[in-house]
Amino acid sequence: MIYIIILNKIIWDFKNMAQEIKKGSIVKILRPESYWYLQCGQVMNVLKDEELRYGVQVRFDSENYAGLNTNSYSIDEVELTK
Repeated sequence: MIYIIILNKIIWDFKNMAQEIKKGSIVKILRPESYWYLQCGQVMNVLKDEELRYGVQVRFDSENYAGLNTNSYSIDEVELTK
């Protein structure tokens, strides 16, 4: 029973976080191994499927070593900035 309550809270938190982050939002990257760690980028697309691991696509001004300026992140790896 406790596991069901915890799982429902996680799903509820995920849906609320996904509703705040939308296309055009500016987000800060919280994934430590990312090239753009602690940098800000603009959200290109948000996929609201709970089963999808990396549903937030972000575009940056700078390019990484491969010459790319976009990457996908999990909803908990980005933070909405004001």
